[in-house]
Amino acid sequence: MRDRSYSARTLRRGAGAGIALRTAALLLGALLAVGCEDAVVPDLNNPSLEGITNNPSLQQVQSMATGLLIGNRDDIDDQIRDMEILGRDAYNLDAADPRWVVEMLIELDPGGFGTRHWREHYRNVKGADVMVASVGTAEALTAEEKSAAVGFAQTMKALDLLQTLEMRDTAGIAADAGATADELAPILCRDPALDRIVALLDSASGALQAGGDAFPFVLPNGFVAFNNPTSFRTFNRALVAKTEVYRAKDDPSANGRALAALAESFVSTSAPLNLGVYHVFSLAAGDATNELFQDPATTNYRAHPSVLTDAEPGDQRVAAKTEIGEEKTYQGVGSNIIFTVYSDPTSPIPIVKNEELILLRAQANIGAGDLEAARQDINFIRQTSGGLGPVGPFADADAAITELLRQKRYSLLFESGSRWADARLYGRLGTLPIDINDPPNTVHKVHPIFPIPDEERNVRGDVTCTQ
Repeated sequence: MRDRSYSARTLRRGAGAGIALRTAALLLGALLAVGCEDAVVPDLNNPSLEGITNNPSLQQVQSMATGLLIGNRDDIDDQIRDMEILGRDAYNLDAADPRWVVEMLIELDPGGFGTRHWREHYRNVKGADVMVASVGTAEALTAEEKSAAVGFAQTMKALDLLQTLEMRDTAGIAADAGATADELAPILCRDPALDRIVALLDSASGALQAGGDAFPFVLPNGFVAFNNPTSFRTFNRALVAKTEVYRAKDDPSANGRALAALAESFVSTSAPLNLGVYHVFSLAAGDATNELFQDPATTNYRAHPSVLTDAEPGDQRVAAKTEIGEEKTYQGVGSNIIFTVYSDPTSPIPIVKNEELILLRAQANIGAGDLEAARQDINFIRQTSGGLGPVGPFADADAAITELLRQKRYSLLFESGSRWADARLYGRLGTLPIDINDPPNTVHKVHPIFPIPDEERNVRGDVTCTQ
């Protein structure tokens, strides 16, 4: 689909079937990570892992950490766009590739677009495993620095697993990245996968708490407020809260655990709503740009017409994130609404921000039965972010969820795939708009999940998830 950086090129050449990736290629990609100009780079034709897995230098630890960030960044814009299309907040009206309608709106092909957002994440999962194993042998690191590095790598691994599960849900995800095609981790069903992610984040939290005052590597500007083990742990707790909200579908007690995690995160109605952890981009040679940005004059990315028709009059988020342009139509769907969320190709993309955490707190409080606490947070977002008036007491939890999902939709528009994920979580996929329903001709669908890719099926044979 694209070849956006040296790390992607190196890793894709080295990838085997499914998630049985060649570790050597992965680590070469990590060593070549953007921003590590002084990294120790091995012979690309004769790669060796010994210098990384056995007593890595500070430069190599930096390269592995940066490689994990780049690996996660490599897919974030694609995944947000695809989730927004599935959630009917966006289109990609690219006439050069009919699959943006034929697959995304009609039938996903597990050998085509259905392969997306799998290999990229498991390449990073493998990188995290190697980093955890490597730093334990690093003579250049103190015991605290080793613990901090492990906490960082485990948090990033959990993030990649969570993002994979957001796409696959009931299909399940691989519990880990296998070393070879003969050593594949099992496909875990949704709930065990969520358990696995929380366990990883909790393990990382403990490592971060024992990690001293500083990481043995430098994090990019998108982590400026979260660049030491203590502050980074608040990001870790934010990810726990998000995962627990997903767990609460089948375990109501998870709402209480989500609220406890949020209390240890950076959520605050006194802090800026945009406070958070971001992936950053640049125009520097070898670096990547934010591909959610397209020239407004020619962009194929359009907001679904319902983004405007469903909005409350005067919602400041709509005015800030969209504008009216020329109508563009392809395969029977069209829109004249252009996204202005990203002003240029170097605009950052949030991994998680304070505005989302306030709404996650409302979401957990609804699940816990405290509709008044949820209403306070929802009204804070309505007034502070949307410029809207407050809503009165909710008649019941269903009414509270309806209002919560509206606020999440506009607060996170084209920044997150939460609308699709939340509609699935609450059994509301049927409320998302269908543009064409003309049997036996064209019938659009709202896909509940992305399939397990054919390349994974070909290696495993059976991809039935395990409880």
